[in-house]
Amino acid sequence: MDDFCLTDEQFTKIARLLPDDTRDKVRVDDRSVINGTVPVLKSGTLG
Repeated sequence: MDDFCLTDEQFTKIARLLPDDTRDKVRVDDRSVINGTVPVLKSGTLG
């Protein structure tokens, strides 16, 4: 499977849609989460 990575331009376009209220919880890197999630959604497999 090809690796999926958002370009800077793509991430800039969607960054405003991501939550910014952490409710006192440590946030993970949104870009890393998206880069890991999209290939799973594209392939239709969960493991």
